Amino acid sequence: MCTAIVLLGVFPSHPVVVAGNRDEWLERPALAPHIWTVETENRPVRIFAGRDQREGGTWFGINERGLVVGVTNRYTGSRDEGRASRGQLVLRCLEQDSVEAVLAIVPPDEAARYNPFNLFCLSDTAGVVITHDDHHFQALPLDRGVHVLTNRAPDDPDDPKRQWLRSRLEDLPPEPDAIVEPISRVLAVHGEGDFPPPVCVHLPGYGTVSSFMLLLASRKEQSRYLYADGSPCQTDFNELTPDLLELFSPKP
Repeated sequence: MCTAIVLLGVFPSHPVVVAGNRDEWLERPALAPHIWTVETENRPVRIFAGRDQREGGTWFGINERGLVVGVTNRYTGSRDEGRASRGQLVLRCLEQDSVEAVLAIVPPDEAARYNPFNLFCLSDTAGVVITHDDHHFQALPLDRGVHVLTNRAPDDPDDPKRQWLRSRLEDLPPEPDAIVEPISRVLAVHGEGDFPPPVCVHLPGYGTVSSFMLLLASRKEQSRYLYADGSPCQTDFNELTPDLLELFSPKP
């Protein structure tokens, strides 16, 4: 995933809202978000997430405890095909109970096992971005408000995509459901050159292969999940809300 919009604590009823585009090689197979189980040493953990069929990991997901985790690639430093899959790191984090637990399992030496990334972890009450390239490691707490993560450092003041998206998210509607349409529009922007930058990417063999929006409510039964299985400029968002809500339903 190369673009993520995070609205943390902006809406009292929905403390975590995340939307994003997944940019990937077109030939790389993946499954749309669905409920599956991650086996851990202690007990199985159910998650709602897409699945990369090549490495078995995911780019974004939520677990049955309401912990949200996602990753964007960092295009800095070197790329080593021998390193572990970043999608597997997301799975490891989705096994955890809290943001604090995620911080404990991703120290600098663990982060160095993966190619550069921005990993975000969110709950109803906390948020963090763990960012790593070949030279720097940081764990940055997220304050209440609007955040944009791309393939550059999360606090890079010269990131044109981050600047442009934040400028388009300054006057949000007061109700969370009303943000679906404006966010779907910005995710579909192609751009020209650096400004506005391409959010929806189309390159030979590579581009935006899917988009999503998660509106996670304090009362989990009021949450929503929308998913476009294709580039958002050409593909409608479909409701996966009934599938998501099964994650929070009591097990039979």
